[in-house]
Amino acid sequence: MNKILILTLLLFSVTKSFSQDAFTAIENKNYDQLSELLKSPKNINIRGKNDMTPLLKAVGQNDLKAVKMLVEAGADLSFVPKSNWTPLMVACQSGSTEMAAYLIEKGADINAKDEHNWNPIIIASRNGQATTVALLLTKGVDVNCKAADKSTPLLIASYKGHYDVIKLLLEKGADPNPVNRDSETALFLAAKQGLAEIVKLLLQHHADKTFINKDGVSICDAAKSNGYKEICDLL
Repeated sequence: MNKILILTLLLFSVTKSFSQDAFTAIENKNYDQLSELLKSPKNINIRGKNDMTPLLKAVGQNDLKAVKMLVEAGADLSFVPKSNWTPLMVACQSGSTEMAAYLIEKGADINAKDEHNWNPIIIASRNGQATTVALLLTKGVDVNCKAADKSTPLLIASYKGHYDVIKLLLEKGADPNPVNRDSETALFLAAKQGLAEIVKLLLQHHADKTFINKDGVSICDAAKSNGYKEICDLL
């Protein structure tokens, strides 16, 4: 067996061992073990199962202590796995505002996008994480940014029924009348789901109640077709 092959196999063995040990330490919150491993952090960005890195694992477990240890040791904040979600995106999904704030402080990209053009604020809005949305807005994120299907944070929050997020976005200047790829506005989405309080909120912020979609369906018609005739009285 030639020397190059031997060295390659040895490197693979060491890398695999680091990966397994790092994931185990993070999973068990064994900070002493993780600290020892990070004394030689050459393979800190090694990918494990499902393209997972130690940093993504720690963020997913909402373990800020482990995240800080990994970042200080040089973990890549911009690494994008097969899921196309950065560590900051994962933090925004879970609503760990402290985690998100730390990652941003350390240089995480607040405008990173996945294959659907979802970015941190769209992910946070979709999951009802109002505090994290507020944080991102203070960092200058575009309140009217759009995903690939033309959905804005407001549209996605309206679809999911997240009142607090919708209120925050509107107060921060979100356009109340964007139209997504399916020819739906925020008011249209809320009305057809019978979300009366959200309908009232959107109307207070000048949502267009006369909107008619590409199929000729009005907001009232959409509400009635789903059994929410009472919504028409609000329009």
